[in-house]
Amino acid sequence: MGEEPINLVLERLNGMDEKLGRLDGRIDRMTDDMRFMFGEMRAQKQPIAASLLTQSHSDAKLAAFEHRLDRIERRLELREEY
Repeated sequence: MGEEPINLVLERLNGMDEKLGRLDGRIDRMTDDMRFMFGEMRAQKQPIAASLLTQSHSDAKLAAFEHRLDRIERRLELREEY
Protein backbone atom coordinates (compact mmCIF):
# COMPACT_ATOMS: atom_id res chain seq x y z
CA MET A 1 0.00 0.00 0.00
CA GLY A 2 2.88 2.38 0.77
CA GLU A 3 4.36 2.06 -2.72
CA GLU A 4 1.16 2.67 -4.63
CA PRO A 5 0.82 6.46 -3.91
CA ILE A 6 4.48 7.00 -4.76
CA ASN A 7 4.02 5.21 -8.09
CA LEU A 8 0.93 7.31 -8.88
CA VAL A 9 2.86 10.50 -8.18
CA LEU A 10 5.75 9.29 -10.35
CA GLU A 11 3.35 8.39 -13.17
CA ARG A 12 1.78 11.84 -12.98
CA LEU A 13 5.18 13.53 -12.91
CA ASN A 14 6.35 11.48 -15.90
CA GLY A 15 3.20 12.43 -17.81
CA MET A 16 3.73 16.09 -16.96
CA ASP A 17 7.35 15.84 -18.04
CA GLU A 18 6.34 14.43 -21.44
CA LYS A 19 3.76 17.18 -21.95
CA LEU A 20 6.28 19.85 -20.99
CA GLY A 21 8.77 18.35 -23.43
CA ARG A 22 6.24 18.55 -26.26
CA LEU A 23 5.33 22.10 -25.25
CA ASP A 24 8.99 23.07 -25.19
CA GLY A 25 9.40 21.70 -28.73
CA ARG A 26 6.42 23.71 -29.94
CA ILE A 27 7.78 26.87 -28.37
CA ASP A 28 11.16 26.27 -30.03
CA ARG A 29 9.46 25.87 -33.44
CA MET A 30 7.41 29.03 -32.90
CA THR A 31 10.56 30.92 -31.93
CA ASP A 32 12.31 29.73 -35.08
CA ASP A 33 9.30 30.72 -37.19
CA MET A 34 9.22 34.19 -35.65
CA ARG A 35 12.94 34.67 -36.27
CA PHE A 36 12.40 33.69 -39.89
CA MET A 37 9.47 36.12 -40.23
CA PHE A 38 11.47 38.97 -38.69
CA GLY A 39 14.28 38.24 -41.14
CA GLU A 40 11.81 38.33 -44.02
CA MET A 41 10.38 41.62 -42.78
CA ARG A 42 13.85 43.15 -42.59
CA ALA A 43 14.60 41.96 -46.11
CA GLN A 44 11.41 43.60 -47.38
CA LYS A 45 12.07 46.87 -45.54
CA GLN A 46 15.27 47.57 -47.47
CA PRO A 47 13.70 47.80 -50.96
CA ILE A 48 10.83 49.87 -49.57
CA ALA A 49 13.26 52.31 -47.95
CA ALA A 50 15.23 52.56 -51.19
CA SER A 51 12.02 53.20 -53.12
CA LEU A 52 10.99 55.95 -50.71
CA LEU A 53 14.40 57.56 -51.03
CA THR A 54 14.17 57.45 -54.82
CA GLN A 55 10.66 58.92 -54.69
CA SER A 56 11.87 61.71 -52.39
CA HIS A 57 14.72 62.49 -54.78
CA SER A 58 12.30 62.54 -57.74
CA ASP A 59 9.95 64.87 -55.85
CA ALA A 60 12.81 67.26 -55.14
CA LYS A 61 13.87 67.25 -58.79
CA LEU A 62 10.29 67.88 -59.90
CA ALA A 63 9.97 70.80 -57.47
CA ALA A 64 13.20 72.29 -58.83
CA PHE A 65 11.92 71.97 -62.41
CA GLU A 66 8.63 73.59 -61.46
CA HIS A 67 10.51 76.47 -59.82
CA ARG A 68 12.66 76.94 -62.94
CA LEU A 69 9.58 76.82 -65.18
CA ASP A 70 7.87 79.46 -63.03
CA ARG A 71 10.90 81.74 -63.37
CA ILE A 72 11.02 81.25 -67.15
CA GLU A 73 7.30 81.96 -67.51
CA ARG A 74 7.65 85.17 -65.46
CA ARG A 75 10.62 86.35 -67.51
CA LEU A 76 8.87 85.70 -70.79
CA GLU A 77 5.62 87.04 -69.39
CA LEU A 78 3.81 83.87 -70.35
CA ARG A 79 2.10 83.46 -67.02
CA GLU A 80 -1.20 85.09 -66.34
CA GLU A 81 -1.32 86.35 -62.77
CA TYR A 82 -4.75 86.28 -61.17
